[in-house]
Amino acid sequence: MAATLGPWLAPAFFLYYVQHTVTQRKWLWLVMAMLPASLAANLQVMPFPWFILLAVLLLEVGKTALLYRVHRWLVGGQTAFSWTLVFPALWTVREFIETRGDMGTFASIANTQYAFPWLVQLVSWTGLWGITFLLYWFGSVLGWAVQARLAGRSCRLGFSVYAAVLGTVLGLGAYRYHTNQAAQAPA
Repeated sequence: MAATLGPWLAPAFFLYYVQHTVTQRKWLWLVMAMLPASLAANLQVMPFPWFILLAVLLLEVGKTALLYRVHRWLVGGQTAFSWTLVFPALWTVREFIETRGDMGTFASIANTQYAFPWLVQLVSWTGLWGITFLLYWFGSVLGWAVQARLAGRSCRLGFSVYAAVLGTVLGLGAYRYHTNQAAQAPA
């Protein structure tokens, strides 16, 4: 379960850090936090010598930090729930563009959810990008909700919207998964 839970929470923590930290070297600290995590996640996955792996990961972490920076620039201090859609949209576009390259869908965050079959059913309707969008939207909604609560605003409606979307996806995914399992069971 930890393999599937981390990708849901990490974007929320990084997003909150980027949006609300005022330290001068915020972006350097962000890269320094992401690099060891990326290295640990890819050490036995990418078949490169260590120096090439490090260069590839530095490039990826740099692109990720840039995406967080673009998000901060676009959203700024906006507090409306609708702004939570910017972050997942940026990530989904990034992944969509990157899948057109040599690595295909290898680096998609949606691949981390393989052990969650009800969610994985979404791929049949949206491709991997539906999972990517939902995952990063969760991070955005969680960050928005924390900020709303700290400012004394209600976050119930926003959480309800996200929960309804996720609940619908999981409900339809469960139905599709169990229907397919029943159809494939030997008579």
